[in-house]
Amino acid sequence: MIIEGVLAETGYHGYARALRDHGILPGTLRGVALVQRDEARHIACGLHALGRLIEAEPALWEVLIARLNTLLPLALGIVVETFGPYGDDVPFGLDPDEFITYASAQFDHRLRALERDLAKVGSF
Repeated sequence: MIIEGVLAETGYHGYARALRDHGILPGTLRGVALVQRDEARHIACGLHALGRLIEAEPALWEVLIARLNTLLPLALGIVVETFGPYGDDVPFGLDPDEFITYASAQFDHRLRALERDLAKVGSF
């Protein structure tokens, strides 16, 4: 949820955005889209595994939430740090705030999906 679901997805978003907005490297842009599609499968598999673990042992939900609450601020810090060396001159006109918002939304989307899946099986 953190590495692939937040950091990698945010990185792919930024990379694709820079390429698309500037109309450059269309083959690379297509490659990024394919890698991102594959990552979505990994994330879905991870969410499924977490759901099965929590279904089997509901007390793990609190452990997971505590861990995610520890890791998410660190992940968002990495996103901020990525732009730090550029100061006000961020390449490709990218807006660091957009990427914090995007990373947070990716996390929220994954967490809501896990909650929905758990609700369906009555574990939540």
